[in-house]
Amino acid sequence: SDVQLAQSTPGVEKAVVGELDRGFTSVEATTQIQGKNKKISLMLNTEPPKEEITVGRTLDTTDNEAASRVVIISRATGNELFGSMSDFLVQSVEIGSVLHQVVGIYEGQPRGMGNFNPNRFDIYMPQKTYEQYYAPKNTGNNLMLTIAPGQVLKDVTDAVMKKLELLGSMKEEGTYQVFDFALIMEGIGNILTMITYFISAIAGISLLIAGVGVMNMMYI
Repeated sequence: SDVQLAQSTPGVEKAVVGELDRGFTSVEATTQIQGKNKKISLMLNTEPPKEEITVGRTLDTTDNEAASRVVIISRATGNELFGSMSDFLVQSVEIGSVLHQVVGIYEGQPRGMGNFNPNRFDIYMPQKTYEQYYAPKNTGNNLMLTIAPGQVLKDVTDAVMKKLELLGSMKEEGTYQVFDFALIMEGIGNILTMITYFISAIAGISLLIAGVGVMNMMYI
């Protein structure tokens, strides 16, 4: 019924029930270094890994079907979790209160905010393992909307939101939200435009003051 509500909104070309992008899931991992617990936040992916494994093995369908508590991690993640240990294969990573065995290592990318990349993942685990131990139980579904060409994205999504808030099957369960990179970039663009105007105003005032000073000197 929610799909039909969305599709009946002018400007919506297609609406399908989608899954949340688990690639953006962040988890807290804990290990022990010299008897002290260390916690770090890791970017988790449950999609089949495309990384080239340099040590150990990759995750396979057997791991997924059995919901095995195994993971593969990037070398930078291993160095941060296990310190200067030369070989952290078969070590255990505690996520939540569940131990996972490291079965593979890939090179990956350096960690840190300066190296932020939405496609950078620190750790992979089988999808069914994630669903069994970590997936939220009451997240509901999301709708993936395809907007017809020439339509204003915000106007169409606002109209869909109003319909769902009035007639949606989960209107009593929480709130509906829209997530789209285009809207985020538009907001960032507006902020940058305001900053540009502000800097231009300061430059204009500076030029005016300098011009008055030069004019005064010339007059003298």
